[in-house]
Amino acid sequence: MSYILWYVDGQCVAADCKTVEDFIASYQDGRLHDQITAMQNMQCKFMFLLIEGDPWSEDGGFNVGGSHGWTWDTFDDAIFDVQVYGGVQP
Repeated sequence: MSYILWYVDGQCVAADCKTVEDFIASYQDGRLHDQITAMQNMQCKFMFLLIEGDPWSEDGGFNVGGSHGWTWDTFDDAIFDVQVYGGVQP
């Protein structure tokens, strides 16, 4: 795991950078939960996921993260889950 850490007014801020494909894979296999828990244990004031890259797939945008990716509804549900239950701002 690698994080970007910086301090604002003496408080830790953490970010984890992911591609769309890595976000999907880590959400499915549980790594994302472990990574969010690690950021929570750092007791950072703010935690962010920086999702980088082009979410549009080669199938014309019907799926997120490639032809074997998720539907947009599934992707949105995962983002919501991370925000509400993980306290992370994507």
